Amino acid sequence: MSSLIPAPRQLNLLALLACIAAMAGALYLQHVDGLEPCPLCIFQRIGVIAAALILLIAALHGPGRIGVRVYGVLTGLAAIAGGAVSIRHIWLQNLPPDQVPACG
Repeated sequence: MSSLIPAPRQLNLLALLACIAAMAGALYLQHVDGLEPCPLCIFQRIGVIAAALILLIAALHGPGRIGVRVYGVLTGLAAIAGGAVSIRHIWLQNLPPDQVPACG
């Protein structure tokens, strides 16, 4: 009987593809649509790239039970860091125009 839960390697590759798609979208907006990234955008990209690198290493490594957890924690930390920056970014964008500080 086969399991309905994908293997960790497949999940890592799927999440890696999501990171690649996010970065492709960001680069498209920058280079094709001409939207220059602010410092917070750059830090968000760093979080996505860090998560992508960890996912790539995990997918290539194919770790055991403990390794899956270690890679999961590291990926989670990178994602949480990028997410925290994006929450601040959204908060800044929703402030009244006269209260918006410098983005960086």
